[in-house]
Amino acid sequence: MGRWGEPLQRTPAPAHRHEAFKHLGAGASLAALVDAVDRHDPTVRAAAKALPGL
Repeated sequence: MGRWGEPLQRTPAPAHRHEAFKHLGAGASLAALVDAVDRHDPTVRAAAKALPGL
């Protein structure tokens, strides 16, 4: 649980983030994260929906 105590201070520096998230700040909203994934790989939503049980 200690790891989650101060999540904004433990967010990786932009240089260590996935390319899709380098432009986002530590307090990015879920909507901003989803938008970043959609921009990085426009096919990811369709691929996720095609998974069994979803």
